[in-house]
Amino acid sequence: MTMIIEYILDRRGFDSIVARTGAQALEMFRTSEPDVVLLDITMPRIGGLEVCREIRRVSQVPVLMVTAHGEAEDILAGFQAGADDYVTKPFDPRVLGTRVDNAMRRGAILPTLRVDLDELSIDLQGRSVEVSGASVTLSMVEWRLLIPLAERVDNVVSWRSLLRRGWETEDWLGGRELVKSTVYRLRHKLGPAGARHIETVRGEGYRLRSNPAEQYRQPTS
Repeated sequence: MTMIIEYILDRRGFDSIVARTGAQALEMFRTSEPDVVLLDITMPRIGGLEVCREIRRVSQVPVLMVTAHGEAEDILAGFQAGADDYVTKPFDPRVLGTRVDNAMRRGAILPTLRVDLDELSIDLQGRSVEVSGASVTLSMVEWRLLIPLAERVDNVVSWRSLLRRGWETEDWLGGRELVKSTVYRLRHKLGPAGARHIETVRGEGYRLRSNPAEQYRQPTS
């Protein structure tokens, strides 16, 4: 199966490197900066889901789960870990090739994605934020909440979705308050720009506004 996957990638111009364990996969990811990652759920030492979560902490590189585990719970777990797509074995090589192509097209948006909202500038590739030209340092979890907001400007992102992105959990007990307090800190770090652009949508979640109302006041939550 590995040779088939290598052949599919080779036909698309990729130079494949193969990891035999989850630990090797993470080490190769850190040293080779791949354009796309294919993972099996069953990997020695560190499973594919954990590898995917570790990659998602630092990168938005396209990740596909390619595995024999095809139950609904497995597929859901793969997407919750941050995978862009999920392919079950056995598969038609043409299908996997198309899935890789689609993931690469979706991922191609991210390396150049920059959001500029008046005085607020967010570089999602470089993980940098500036307010009126001054750099702002964010914590990792603050970044994890800002990224989905910046990816969907003017659209509401539910607090549940932010909880999954920020803490990789669906433990809703206390989750809303956890998101709320982190958004509060994020707004505070961004100053007036954060107060103007990060809007609370009561009962639903939050939205990064491109054109906030002039009289929009700093929220208390």
